[in-house]
Amino acid sequence: MSNARWFSIALLTLSSVVGCGGSSKPAHSPDEVVPLDDPAGAKKPAAPGAVEAASSKEVSDAMKAIEAKRFSDAKALLDQAITKNPKDAQAHYYLGVVNSSDGGDVKAAIASYEKALELDPKLIDAYVNLSALKLEAKDAEGALATADKGLAIAKKQPDLALNRALALETMGKSSEALAAYGDAVSIRPDDFSLKVSYAQLLAKANKKTEALAQLSAIRECPDPKLLTVGAIIALELDAAADCVALMDRGLKLQQVPGLFVRRGMCRDKLKDAPGATADYKKAIELDAKFAPAHYYLAQLVKATDKPQACKELGLAAELGGAKGIGPSAKKEKTELGCK
Repeated sequence: MSNARWFSIALLTLSSVVGCGGSSKPAHSPDEVVPLDDPAGAKKPAAPGAVEAASSKEVSDAMKAIEAKRFSDAKALLDQAITKNPKDAQAHYYLGVVNSSDGGDVKAAIASYEKALELDPKLIDAYVNLSALKLEAKDAEGALATADKGLAIAKKQPDLALNRALALETMGKSSEALAAYGDAVSIRPDDFSLKVSYAQLLAKANKKTEALAQLSAIRECPDPKLLTVGAIIALELDAAADCVALMDRGLKLQQVPGLFVRRGMCRDKLKDAPGATADYKKAIELDAKFAPAHYYLAQLVKATDKPQACKELGLAAELGGAKGIGPSAKKEKTELGCK
């Protein structure tokens, strides 16, 4: 069985971890108002590969077509392969890949993977993709059952371990999910995304020390977006120094306004007003139209410099408009009695 896969969709989304609050000042989550600002943080597609040596010429040609993203050609070839040999597990597997491609038919993909596993119960990649698709289809129980079957064959398969954890979390089985995430982390210790997700779950379980240990382990992460999410979790845990350390690393990788604002929020929590001020002003220097920088600078100075706070809130309200920080800035400007 090849370790490479054309299409493995163990779904580790950041949506479950970017919703944490980060500052006690605004009533809403800072995620809603401070963009993560990292285009490089998008999920990369899996590398092209085969489950194993192609079972037929049609399957071999279909694999090449899939790699070239010629999905309609691949489907025609796979239909031919299945017509010639209805028991060709590989053909059904790759038909699942085609059916689950962008704009594909998820139900048909699930049926194809299930047929592939019926014909070859040891086809681990089919368990991976099937469990992920069932998660996408909001069938967490089905995803869990599929992952468990695959893990009974390949106990240390990292994508299956992750899908199992995600399924348990979706089902609301917090303690079991926590243990499953721990298992997944032990299998793939270099997966920074997984460590961040695990840290968030530990934080929810009030396991602060364990959560911060996972966040400490991502400090060399090369992805500013993940570092930012980790910083949000750290700030929620009142670990502002850890938050600063994560943002220091992020800013070494990418200097954008959002990251400076994030670090400013961390420094503000540490009562480092000069540091926070410098970060907010640096964000404004990089992009004078970045509304969150004006908003958080206003929060920092409003107790000592009302005119500047009013100016910054006015800019935040104007630049933010009806989105993000705009409405909050407008409301606070009125409450502060700004003209």
